[in-house]
Amino acid sequence: MLNKLIIFLSILLFIGIWQIISMTDLPFIPSPQELFKVLVSFSFWSDNLGDFFPTVFRVIFAFSGAILLGVPLGLLMGYFSSIYKFLELPVDFFRALPATALFPLFMLFFGIGDFSKIILIIFSCSLVMMVHAASGVRQGLLLRRMAAKTMGANNLQIFSKVIFFDALPQIFTGIKIVLSMSIIIVVVLEMFIGSKSGLGKKIYDFHITYRIPQMYSVIITVGLISYFLNRLCVFFERHLVHWVGK
Repeated sequence: MLNKLIIFLSILLFIGIWQIISMTDLPFIPSPQELFKVLVSFSFWSDNLGDFFPTVFRVIFAFSGAILLGVPLGLLMGYFSSIYKFLELPVDFFRALPATALFPLFMLFFGIGDFSKIILIIFSCSLVMMVHAASGVRQGLLLRRMAAKTMGANNLQIFSKVIFFDALPQIFTGIKIVLSMSIIIVVVLEMFIGSKSGLGKKIYDFHITYRIPQMYSVIITVGLISYFLNRLCVFFERHLVHWVGK
């Protein structure tokens, strides 16, 4: 109850500060009332619904692809030291590169459409996922593996029953980071790389036409998408990794 009250008060404080700032002479800062009117208006949603679903589809598809590719490779990297040493340099190198800087290269190979954007996000985010999964394996307690081996478990059983669950908390940390990365990269690519739909494109269109309240409203919508998807990840983490901190 206390936590909910604190969250409610923090929201009220944020809105209050926003209201005070909007009453000053600072340009391009609409009041909370203006944004609320836009967000609840039927015309806003009817005009932007066709951009909402493409963005969510790109995020979910790319995010899922990054997990499906990155987690198995990361587990193998963490388990086999030879694979880790072989992949460490290229993974760290490409992980350090901004994803948007790689888009011209991906565009040359895969075209300018959605496919190249999604492949780029999967590539960039899977590298982060690999690092977290490998780190989770390498940080696992050797004692548990030795105990399982002593009790007669084979390598596959040790990997699936001990190593994977040791790595799971770190994997979920990577999942939450990769989710945020996916949303950021999708919106940036929609804004500047020839997209015909998407919330990123809407933000840019409202920006260049000085429809400021609508621009802020789309930004808030992106933030809400990110928040609720992150809360969904936290929900699954609490149920699947319930032993952490106990």
